[in-house]
Amino acid sequence: MLRALLLAAALLTVPAFDAAARSGLHAPYPSSSLIAGITWHANTYASGGPGGDIWASTSGADGSVYAAWGDGTIGCRRKVSYGVAALPAVPRADPHTVGCGPPGVGHGKIISLLDVHGTLLGQRKPKGRCETGWVYEQRLRLRGERGQVMEVRRITVALDQPTRDGDTEIHILTNLPTKKAPAVRVAEVYRERWTIEGLFFEASAVLSCEIDTLCYPRAALFAFCLGLLACNAVALLKAALRAEHGEDVVSERLSAYYLVLEIRQTYAGMMVAIPPGYWSVFEGFDDTQMAQVLGGIARRVSIDRYRKTPRGPKKPPPPRKRYKSGEHVATSQVIAGRKKR
Repeated sequence: MLRALLLAAALLTVPAFDAAARSGLHAPYPSSSLIAGITWHANTYASGGPGGDIWASTSGADGSVYAAWGDGTIGCRRKVSYGVAALPAVPRADPHTVGCGPPGVGHGKIISLLDVHGTLLGQRKPKGRCETGWVYEQRLRLRGERGQVMEVRRITVALDQPTRDGDTEIHILTNLPTKKAPAVRVAEVYRERWTIEGLFFEASAVLSCEIDTLCYPRAALFAFCLGLLACNAVALLKAALRAEHGEDVVSERLSAYYLVLEIRQTYAGMMVAIPPGYWSVFEGFDDTQMAQVLGGIARRVSIDRYRKTPRGPKKPPPPRKRYKSGEHVATSQVIAGRKKR
């Protein structure tokens, strides 16, 4: 490693020394009384392919040296903006490419590289802003248990406000190409994913679309479809409430559980108190008329009646206390000891 560092230093300083000598200027570093000059052995020069200047390198957990290169075709089918090559820890080792970046030029460079337990990390670059924070992107090289290698993009969202669990960043892994899925777009789509998960949670926990006693797959699927249909009805009610009371009030204060509970408790009695003929009037309503009716009803709804129960911050688990009489002993060990007597 020391020889590699000395060689790297020589590679950086010799061009400046030669340029300064030709121009008659002094070198921008102290002169050396030990090194009088350097002679290159051209017969030892090795190239992995056209182009491919080295940008950053790191030592891997497997003993190899991994180097990021740019604007070359080292081991790739065509010229790419950047790639990663490995140099085995043996004399006269030839570099072999382990990852190729996007084809062409002008798609960025890997300016730093670090190996963490077999995963290569590059420096993240700012890509803009989304609604909840700043978005960054960096390239990762993942290695599976069988040695397979995959190069992915890690999108990081530095949140303006921490989550309720205290997280300040969200990391997203994707192998989608940059042109089709920019980093900011990936972050925005991931945020929308939580609305889908919230819908399925509401369908299963509030509307009971997953019934444990349904052992037949078709019956379970039918119940799940009914739950999704009920979700559409509840979503229509929420939309009417948002139109009358505001987006923030409904999203932060309205509880879907208490809303559905109100419908469950009053539906059977309402069907008895109001004959079916009174409901037929709504069959001829168009979308505009139905929206006006729902808006009039939502205007008279008290949100505080269906208010959420705010969740407090998570408390850290209490420290485990040892038993006063010593360590805990399993009952099976006590019984086994008595049998041996």
